[in-house]
Amino acid sequence: MILSGEIPKEHVAQCQGGLWISEREWIDFVCYWPGMPLFIKRAYRDEALIRKLSERVKTFYEILRPHEPSAGDRSMISNHLSLVEALRPASDELAAAVDQYLAAGGWRLAARSK
Repeated sequence: MILSGEIPKEHVAQCQGGLWISEREWIDFVCYWPGMPLFIKRAYRDEALIRKLSERVKTFYEILRPHEPSAGDRSMISNHLSLVEALRPASDELAAAVDQYLAAGGWRLAARSK
């Protein structure tokens, strides 16, 4: 838990899933509540957990397969996936900008995560 300096277990899969999808090496888990100290914990990829997530997502899709979407639904899904792909470079640019800001001495929060 946060009091023990660890990411709460209910958020671990979410963080690792984000690392899996984004293909990044680390993520900063940040938790804030008014009146409490800011909590920042850096988490690195857990390849075993990411494999497990991947297998479960594959199983989920296999369960859905018998319920194939109609042509209209497939078009909507395709449009959604295109939008997600279009946003990826923007998120990479944002991540690079944040990295540059932190490297330049901004925020000073990175030091708290160690």
